[in-house]
Amino acid sequence: MNKGKSRLNLLLVELLISLLFLLAAYGICLRFFTAAGVYSAESEQLNRAMILCQSAAETLKETDGDKALTAEILQGIREEDAITVYYNSSWEVCPKQECAYTLRARVNNTPSGLVEARITLSSSKENIFTLETACFPIKGEAQ
Repeated sequence: MNKGKSRLNLLLVELLISLLFLLAAYGICLRFFTAAGVYSAESEQLNRAMILCQSAAETLKETDGDKALTAEILQGIREEDAITVYYNSSWEVCPKQECAYTLRARVNNTPSGLVEARITLSSSKENIFTLETACFPIKGEAQ
């Protein structure tokens, strides 16, 4: 009878060790999947920010640096030296009160006629992406 109990005890210890090993592996896998989800969300946010900044730069170039026209096309607000566009968490243009992200394009006209812009997209916590660009107006004077 002792041999049967001894074998049963060994089997139970072996099963317990296997269970502990599986739980440890599960914890490690869960950690990796959680980290992957966070990196995926950050990557999507950075990708959206890059696309919106590039779109703003291309619009500014196409309008020959015309801040009023650029602000109108981007559905933003024209300020003295900048254009501001507010986006909600779904990346749609929205009023300032509902915004989760802010695109700000600081536009500077140099004496040589070059239009320089620094375009930044930020959340309430941090700057997500910044793009610097410059262009010479083709059609006429930049406003």
